[in-house]
Amino acid sequence: MLRHSIKRRLLVLIVLVAVVPVVFLGYSGYSNNRRFINEKEEEEVSFFFNQISAMIVKFFSITSRDIEFLKAVTEDHMPNSYENLDEQRKKDIKDILYNFSKVNVQYDQVRFINSKGYEKIRINNYQRIVNIVPENELRYRGDSQYMKEACKLMPDEVYISDINPHYEDGEIEKPLKPVAKYIVPIYTDEKLRGFVILNLNVGYLLMDIKNRKNQSYYDNIMIFDNNGCYMMNYDKSKEWGCRKGLGTGENFKKDYPGLFKEIYSSELLTIKDNGSNILAWHTVKIKGFGNRKLSMFLDISKDEYLQPLSNFRNLFMFQIMISILVLIIGGMMISTYLTRPILKIVNAVESIGKGHFDVEIEIKTGDELELLGYEIKKMSYELKDIYKNMEEIVDERTKELQLAHQEMEEMATKDSLTGLYNRHYFNQYIQNIDKNIGKNHRNLMILIIDVDKFKSINDNYGHNIGDVVLKDVAEILKNSSRESDIAVRYGGDEFLVALYDSKIELAEKYIERVKEYLDQWNRESDILNHELTLSIGYDEYSGEKHILEAINNADKMMYDNKIAKREQG
Repeated sequence: MLRHSIKRRLLVLIVLVAVVPVVFLGYSGYSNNRRFINEKEEEEVSFFFNQISAMIVKFFSITSRDIEFLKAVTEDHMPNSYENLDEQRKKDIKDILYNFSKVNVQYDQVRFINSKGYEKIRINNYQRIVNIVPENELRYRGDSQYMKEACKLMPDEVYISDINPHYEDGEIEKPLKPVAKYIVPIYTDEKLRGFVILNLNVGYLLMDIKNRKNQSYYDNIMIFDNNGCYMMNYDKSKEWGCRKGLGTGENFKKDYPGLFKEIYSSELLTIKDNGSNILAWHTVKIKGFGNRKLSMFLDISKDEYLQPLSNFRNLFMFQIMISILVLIIGGMMISTYLTRPILKIVNAVESIGKGHFDVEIEIKTGDELELLGYEIKKMSYELKDIYKNMEEIVDERTKELQLAHQEMEEMATKDSLTGLYNRHYFNQYIQNIDKNIGKNHRNLMILIIDVDKFKSINDNYGHNIGDVVLKDVAEILKNSSRESDIAVRYGGDEFLVALYDSKIELAEKYIERVKEYLDQWNRESDILNHELTLSIGYDEYSGEKHILEAINNADKMMYDNKIAKREQG
């Protein structure tokens, strides 16, 4: 009876000394890992929201600068009365608005409307095709709501409309195209002469956000405005559902009653556990939109959000069960041994409970007691591997985030097809070097390069061949450039090259290099049945005129070059 009592006491002692510390260590590890995983997931959500917020702020900030620029250049070219506007000044204003539209494809329309509400100039930009609307197609807009609002503007004020699906002739344009109108009054000699109006296609912003969304884990992001109207939803049928003309009644207030007010009043990133799901949101105030905001919202399944923790918990429970089983069996067997080997095992388990997994248990009894010591040692190695694996998982996720960040930086400045810089990079480049232009005789040569008969290439050979031609032309432009020069895909089949610290002579030498590479390409390539040619124009930018004027001059020269080729047959 006493022998059985000793066995029970030894078994209870082993469980108390060994199992309880192991469970406590496991629970502590579980709590630490839960906190760590929550912090990492919050960092990922914060990083994703910060990227989207930056895209929204940048998109609308650029438009605010653009409308002020158009106001300034229009007033500079406007005489005392529009009725006395000669054809040359009218053409100059049209050229400015036309070239502005070519450079800034996010604006579907750029218009000048006189003080009586009649359109005098309208530039349409449809799928990157820019055209000046003939005068006989211009319309009276004085009875529109936005013109009524525009007439209330003071000289330095800007009217910005809500973001709404675009209406044409009283009907919503399909497919849906969200548009915000920017309107500024044009004054000369304190007299109102008219208005410059920009139709900002917010679809370009939503398209960029969708591209970023597709590269992340958060493909169910929702974006809505002050009224809870969805601008973006993974369920497409809910987008713009509360807008006039659609009338489905779908909006955020309906899907999440009581949450809208809390989201709209918050200014910081918020992550909230509602029991079954993790809710995250962030609200962005748009520059120039008064109190209007855009809100981002994520509804994430808790199982998905805490999946790494679930894997760790399952593995931990399995190890605990094995450990308890081993210890119970060992306790029953070592009841016949003396206190010394028991104390060795107790000390080893205590060491494991403190997080020291490299333990040595020297028991040479040649029986089950020695085997128990081996099992405890094995258990310590398995727990050590668990923590090691968790560290490797964390390192791997960190590297993935760094790689994703690097890829986003690359996408923000490079054209995906040709690998050349894109228009946004060129705008930043001009801002960065503009302070050096004109100093110490430094200037910039702007070259506009256009692929001749590119539409014919696409029509006759297919768009795949057209893409090959664009990539090969891009390679020619890069090979002809110096390290200080930049080559930009300016749009479609049009390229821009900026030669830093250059003169006309260097620009002409650059053109010669391009032609030599192009001749070599025509000799070696067999993808076209005719010679590929380029039309090139250039102009010098020294800071005395606006960069758009230099681009416009180079574009005109390129166009004259193209016309001359056509006349020569």
